[in-house]
Amino acid sequence: RSINCRDTVWLDSAFNIRQGIYYDDQKQAHKFDVEVADNDMVYELQDFAEIMNNLKDADNEQRYQRWLQLAEDVNQVIYDLRQSCDLIFPADENY
Repeated sequence: RSINCRDTVWLDSAFNIRQGIYYDDQKQAHKFDVEVADNDMVYELQDFAEIMNNLKDADNEQRYQRWLQLAEDVNQVIYDLRQSCDLIFPADENY
């Protein structure tokens, strides 16, 4: 099933997500559980610390540049999705 701008996904948290609800365009709720790792974010924090502690390492510079590009790509996709659905938040009106 494709998602259109009238569909909604609700998550119980922005960080330690455990449950979500997908509302289709008919406003029907479809609950789903989210599998949570025992130590969520531990590996990401270790990788981040490795890069911050060894900034001059060539491999770390490559990893950093790749992560930066991924972050930019994700933000562009989010922006494009918001534009396609005319989704505006109150804070957007200040800019």
